[in-house]
Amino acid sequence: MLFSGTFAQRQLAGSLKNGSLTVMLLWALVGGRAYCAWVCPYHLVAEWADALQIGTRNMQNFELLKEVGQARKPVLLKRGMSATVEEWLMAAEYVAQRGNSEIVLCERGIRTFEPSTRNTLDLGGMIVARNETHLPVVVDPSHATGKKELVAPMARAAVAAGADGVMVDVHPRPDEALCDGPQALTPSELGALGNELGALAAALGRVLGGGS
Repeated sequence: MLFSGTFAQRQLAGSLKNGSLTVMLLWALVGGRAYCAWVCPYHLVAEWADALQIGTRNMQNFELLKEVGQARKPVLLKRGMSATVEEWLMAAEYVAQRGNSEIVLCERGIRTFEPSTRNTLDLGGMIVARNETHLPVVVDPSHATGKKELVAPMARAAVAAGADGVMVDVHPRPDEALCDGPQALTPSELGALGNELGALAAALGRVLGGGS
């Protein structure tokens, strides 16, 4: 699945419309599905995005959650960087109450006093979320750690802990990336990690994306 950060709050630069057209072209070329970090009016993405992402800075943007709840598009809801698990689940409930039950929760790390990683990946909180809701829960080790050498180990830990999936940043030339390059894997590294996670899940009697 192709992810567009075109409308991400911290990446709002240049023309949103031109950015969306670029992603539309890429989506057409790869023949896949696309989802978008959404902070702009719905009509700009509704025509082409297959799913929407609510990023950490917008987890409690209730006007945005209301729009997403009415959008009838699958939504990936990232945990707020300073949010408790209960607040995260209540944000999901806010979306669901407005008619959209196609919600995937994403643990992406929380802010702590530890400076050696970008955030602190809360796998305990991920397990709590899985136990307290029927919604699938995935983990983003890229934003949680901020360092590519930590992405694979934390992805493996997430799958071992019961995550329904992982999402990672990928770039063909991370050193040239305009954003988040230090945490991005290359496509070949992504392929190797996917094989590792598939084998790990199988050893645990699980299929990624299929729950326990």
